[in-house]
Amino acid sequence: MLRAHFAVDSMYLTPGAAFKGITMYLPANRPYACVLLHYDDGMVCSSAWLFTLDTATLKSIAALEVESNCDADLSRDNYFMHYRRDNDTLLHTVTLHHGPGDDQPLLDSTIDRYTLLPDGRIVQR
Repeated sequence: MLRAHFAVDSMYLTPGAAFKGITMYLPANRPYACVLLHYDDGMVCSSAWLFTLDTATLKSIAALEVESNCDADLSRDNYFMHYRRDNDTLLHTVTLHHGPGDDQPLLDSTIDRYTLLPDGRIVQR
């Protein structure tokens, strides 16, 4: 089921790669569960994915990458993403774009807002 919903670059599937830290919550009056799954490539990157799962069938309805963090490469631009749940059905991600160099200046940031629909789909607002 995991392979069907997210692309993990095969070069990162090393012996140290692992899925870690599962968090689950049940939004009120919704027929799905929300599962936050953390992925660590065992080298330099980690990410987190939010899945919505049908509670009757345990099949995935939707998936969204909500965190991304890799060791900074001082010779090129770097991106870092984190998320925050605003409530049971609303969340947002913040992506920070840093430039190259020792001081890694913040070049810009982006906020994306998402809604968890009653059927479990995740849509950008």
